[in-house]
Amino acid sequence: MVLDIAAVILAGGRSSRIGSYKPLLKLAGRPLISYAIEIARFTAESPYILVSSPEQAEVLMQLECTDNATFLTDPEDSDGPFSVVKSLSKVNENLIFLMGCDTPFLERRLPLILHQHLGNSSAVVPMWPNGYLEPLAALYSKKSLSGIISAKSFREIVAKIGARTVEIGVLGVLPESFFNINTLSDLKKAELMLKNISGV
Repeated sequence: MVLDIAAVILAGGRSSRIGSYKPLLKLAGRPLISYAIEIARFTAESPYILVSSPEQAEVLMQLECTDNATFLTDPEDSDGPFSVVKSLSKVNENLIFLMGCDTPFLERRLPLILHQHLGNSSAVVPMWPNGYLEPLAALYSKKSLSGIISAKSFREIVAKIGARTVEIGVLGVLPESFFNINTLSDLKKAELMLKNISGV
């Protein structure tokens, strides 16, 4: 385990496409965020959970799976990805693995795999063969993020800090690892994927 990596779970979105607070959606009887926390704890014993309000934090604190997590607040009316970056300044560790709360199949070793490719780079971001990036399943140096003064998207942030990109095939991570749940249809697909994994 690389002790200087913070695992930060993004759990403050509006979930407008799915119609309810996404971290609480049930997947195989478990809240979606429980999968993210399980993945995060492979790298960091005490993950961070970034929410949009004290109310969201209060709801998540009621879950047994969030025990020993640290909550950060990034207000919903703040300036998108840039405000997320500002919130990350409160993290103690020098490296930050940023992940969504909606990728239940994410390879739990991914932060450590990305760390092997980091070298002297500001960040390492998984990339698909077509050039599409996965900036919300990536490893960043806290120092590089501190120099960002504005950004409209995480891809813009990746470009500004000159992040290293590594193809998913080179990382040796299964493509399903990046499957994220944005709609109820995605949730149903995830249920089927879990059944296939468990062989039920």
